[in-house]
Amino acid sequence: MPPLNIKKVEVQRKLKQFILGIILIITYVLQLTLVSEIQIFGVQANLLLIVTCAIAFLFGAVDGGIVGVILGILLDLYQGRAIGLSALIFMYLGVFIGGFNKKFFKDNYLILLILTVFATITYETIFYIFGIFAYSQEFMLLYLLKNLLLITVINIIFGVVIYPILLKINIGLEVHRNIFR
Repeated sequence: MPPLNIKKVEVQRKLKQFILGIILIITYVLQLTLVSEIQIFGVQANLLLIVTCAIAFLFGAVDGGIVGVILGILLDLYQGRAIGLSALIFMYLGVFIGGFNKKFFKDNYLILLILTVFATITYETIFYIFGIFAYSQEFMLLYLLKNLLLITVINIIFGVVIYPILLKINIGLEVHRNIFR
């Protein structure tokens, strides 16, 4: 029979996986329904990218990478673009942002917002360049800059709303882990 500590760790890991799974489902449903209806000049928030950044920052590189792959594939399926490209980009962004997990206080919203801006610009630029080569789109710098600015501002606004919610969930998981040590 395994020691009691191993069972506690396993229960805590399963609880975290369950809660992250619920967060991913809610995020995807919100992206498909509510967020897709809110467009400013034809641009909508990328809730899946925002949540990937937040989870990576709160939980670390491994969880950020896993969540990035899952949400990236879901985004590709939703948008009907190149399957796997968003997953790959989200995974790398999740791992990169997750590397900041231990370097900053988790309640520092400014760092997360800066990382979300970085992730948004990186993701959108890579996809724009991919579209130029894969779909023979014309390069229009003004169009790219306008979309980058708009989606970055929209993602910041949504991030300011979403991050405190995910921070409270993370704090609850940490309290649970500390109680049952």
